[in-house]
Amino acid sequence: MNKFQQGAIVLTSLVFPWLGVQVTQAATPVGDVGKVSSRQSQSIQVLAQATALNLTQQGSGTLKIGNRPTRRIERASVIVRPNGTVDLGLTYADGSGTIRFGGRLVSRSANTLRISLTSSGNADASGEVTVSYGLPNSINSMSGRGRLDGQPLTFEFSNGSQDNAAGQGMNFSQAGSGLFTLQGRPNRNISRAWVTVQPNGKAELVFLLADGNQARFSGDLVNKDAQSLNIRVTSSGMADASGNMRVEYGANNSINTIFGAGKLDGQDFSVQFSR
Repeated sequence: MNKFQQGAIVLTSLVFPWLGVQVTQAATPVGDVGKVSSRQSQSIQVLAQATALNLTQQGSGTLKIGNRPTRRIERASVIVRPNGTVDLGLTYADGSGTIRFGGRLVSRSANTLRISLTSSGNADASGEVTVSYGLPNSINSMSGRGRLDGQPLTFEFSNGSQDNAAGQGMNFSQAGSGLFTLQGRPNRNISRAWVTVQPNGKAELVFLLADGNQARFSGDLVNKDAQSLNIRVTSSGMADASGNMRVEYGANNSINTIFGAGKLDGQDFSVQFSR
């Protein structure tokens, strides 16, 4: 900076003191415009790191891959890095290890993540995972649908907490389309779904099949938020049943989607429904 520039800055500061002109600001050479100082760079890095998430939760769930037996899940973890890459881990309840998935963050709100799957170890994977999370670094629920090495993939997980349980009854009904599968039997189309939750947390799901029959499941509400319910299946009529159902609902007691998987009389079943 030459003497003329320095004198102009001093004069400006004296005549227009409310402008707050500082020599350190005016002294930035024109050639350095657009460059980031080391202090600014550190601030940017800290801001980026603050957007990362590291979630983990003990709970219960199921994992189904193709025709393989349904696996029980006892813990889930989600790591979201500042660059948008994601790692998901599902730990088996029998202690045999953890299955891991890689992906990309699609969207994030105050309590929900949407993740696109890209891999599982060296295997190809695709699909979408929805994660409902809370504080501190906890997972309320997780629901995933897609394919793993060309095989259908579904998993459901919830934290098992009753903190968000019903409190008051809820009733939902929706016409739509979906598919009910039961191992060893033909797939059956779904044309309508009903979900009822009693004040004590007992829940019932009814699916109207295209042939006029119904598939009914009873269970317990595990948790709920402003958009979804997670239900642990305990029976189907007189038959034994286990598994998890995730219901995403909307205004006027409508149902947006239902995803579920588990065991029905020892056979694998799955449910997919949308409005």
